[in-house]
Amino acid sequence: MTQVKRLFFVFSLLFLFPGCLMSQEGNLADMSLEDLLNVPIVAASAVKEKPSESAAAAYVVSEETIKNRGYTSLIDLLEDIPQIEIAHLTGNAHANTLTIQGVNGDRRFQIMIDGVRVSPVAGSLYPLGRQFSLRNAKQVEIILGPMSALYGADVFTGVINIVTRTGEEMKGRSLNMAGGTNQTRDYSITLGDKFERNTVPGAYFLDGGSFAITAQKYTTDGPFLPKAYPKEFSWYNNEFQSGRVSNFPGTTAETNVPFKPYNTDQEAGYLHGRLNLKNLELGFISMTESHSSSLGVSPAFSLYDINAVFRTNYLNFYGKHNYASRNEKWKLRSQISHQLYEVDPRTLFLNNFSSYKPAYKYAKDESFSIEEQLSYSLPNNQQMLLGLSYQRISSLPRTADLPYPFDPDKSPESQGYIYSGSDLSTINPQGIPMHFNKTDYTNFGGYAQLHLRSNSICTWTLGARYDSNSMYGSTFNPRIGVVLKPNDKVNFKLLYGTAFLAPPTDKVYQDFGSFSRDKNKPGDIKSSFFHIPNPDLKPEKIKSTQTEVTYSFNDDLRLTLSGYDSRISDIQQVVSLGSGTYLGKPVKSIQSAGNRGEARTYGGSLRIDSLKKFRQLRVNSYLAYSYSNGDLDGEMLPFSARHSIKAGASFIKGKWTFSPRLIYQGRSYSQAKDSQGKFTSSDPFTIVNMYLKHVQSTTERFTISEFINITNLTDARYYNPDFALNGVGFTANPQEPRSIVGGISVEF
Repeated sequence: MTQVKRLFFVFSLLFLFPGCLMSQEGNLADMSLEDLLNVPIVAASAVKEKPSESAAAAYVVSEETIKNRGYTSLIDLLEDIPQIEIAHLTGNAHANTLTIQGVNGDRRFQIMIDGVRVSPVAGSLYPLGRQFSLRNAKQVEIILGPMSALYGADVFTGVINIVTRTGEEMKGRSLNMAGGTNQTRDYSITLGDKFERNTVPGAYFLDGGSFAITAQKYTTDGPFLPKAYPKEFSWYNNEFQSGRVSNFPGTTAETNVPFKPYNTDQEAGYLHGRLNLKNLELGFISMTESHSSSLGVSPAFSLYDINAVFRTNYLNFYGKHNYASRNEKWKLRSQISHQLYEVDPRTLFLNNFSSYKPAYKYAKDESFSIEEQLSYSLPNNQQMLLGLSYQRISSLPRTADLPYPFDPDKSPESQGYIYSGSDLSTINPQGIPMHFNKTDYTNFGGYAQLHLRSNSICTWTLGARYDSNSMYGSTFNPRIGVVLKPNDKVNFKLLYGTAFLAPPTDKVYQDFGSFSRDKNKPGDIKSSFFHIPNPDLKPEKIKSTQTEVTYSFNDDLRLTLSGYDSRISDIQQVVSLGSGTYLGKPVKSIQSAGNRGEARTYGGSLRIDSLKKFRQLRVNSYLAYSYSNGDLDGEMLPFSARHSIKAGASFIKGKWTFSPRLIYQGRSYSQAKDSQGKFTSSDPFTIVNMYLKHVQSTTERFTISEFINITNLTDARYYNPDFALNGVGFTANPQEPRSIVGGISVEF
């Protein structure tokens, strides 16, 4: 209640802020299908162009669509995009994981806000939760397929760019308050305005400009899965009530622990501020995310305790400057940014691997980036793009299990951490000091791109990028695309590109394991298992060909058929090295990250978009079928359904907006095998989501709306594949039952 009072106090102060104007929002009644689907984007080629004209498999979701469907965070929106699958509540560090065009992994695509990278630069594992807010989104640009020819590392399966409104585009404020099942609370504030030079006393250096601030806080207790899925949580409902947990799969050994109530609290925070001054923009982005570190793990092997959480913090400061020649024939864009990503020191696990004792984690990535981009207009509406970038990156990879919280203000070596069990040796009773493999490295990149228009029908895009990295060497990635538009109805694309996934530092230098007494050598120690670093880990590589054909029947109906075929090599996987020695001690089983295996993914989608107007009723609908197939080292692709359907519509009439959406996903497989050697799977499922909004009143200064958002409307019990970590995780992970959130929105 104290937090709610504080929020209302902040809201009250904002109401008193001077110069408020009536909120401006796009009206679907005045828009065409072209206005909704072909909004100019910049993520595809770093220049403003329509998705239909870009040499990329590009989607753009406009501000009007975001509001009409009730999207409040990026993960809501991505759920409805063809060729993207989301497995929720998976993996104790992931929270959710994405599969794009048959390739799974949140590290394999890049997330940007206003063109500034916000996913960790060092490729560290991060949770994709609700920290990526859409409360002030002008549009979201989604590029599917490899894009390293433009962006360098980690744009393996795509890039997502959230474009926010400037203060001049906002011209007002909004306040959103929502609550619902599982004690869900969602509060947000957006405010912005423009100012003239003479309105800022003493600020003679300002020649007018605008500011924008967005803040959002999301909290929930999460679903009580032991009630919704009694079979999967039978251990919690029966054995754990008596304080018993299991030591490891396949054994009868148990451990007694105090009973702890089930808890899967989730939190997400977002704060974004930007100041625009003619050709200069200064901004900052701060995000936090917290979820249960027991997600996706059987309650027989993990404590769903209130203290078992995985927390991350993000902070990014950036500056941009644009300069154009007098005739605007050439333009120079400069960008500088400083990013900090941190696994919070309070992060801890309580599971069988830690013997049900607190096991803390810590990680920190820091980067400094500079980029210069020159665009030059050639005759006949052709364009050349040249760019140079420099990155300096410092990374402390995710630690092994720590018995007490890490202190970021002290050096790792000074905090007295030793490997578990290493102090049992009489030879070295102080134990073996834990390794902290902090690394510093740099990356230089240079790229070039040509837009060539041979005639009014055909446009070519040719590009390539070279990166030189002090940690893993150099890479070269070309890109070529042709767009044909023989008439107003048909648009055809043929694309080829490559990309690379840089070796993440928490894979390269990951180091964990434990020791016990060596019965064969009295007074000494040994280890049954250790994961050791591999400084020679190489980048993962992908080559992809994509096609797309769009046919517009008329201004209200459009069909799009797309396909892709990708080959992946040097896949970064955990490799067993057998027995050996590590840190001078015998180890029964050693593993490390290595480059092993190849994969192929191919498939496509068929999508129909429509915008119909029936007097006062406007209906914007879509229907998409996607097919995904391929193999990973000759076996089926994990986390990828062969068939999926996504459909939805927004009905707008007067003050009412109604948006139902459907997702069907076919059978998906995990990477775990059953006793017969077959991959375990999750059954096909269908879920329905719904958003309903009513504009209560509109005055010259205020617009007040009520809304309700229902996830899993039919309360289906369905599952997603999980990582099945060493036999202790779910192979088919139970998903959230019906969730209802309602609230009010005030724009003024």
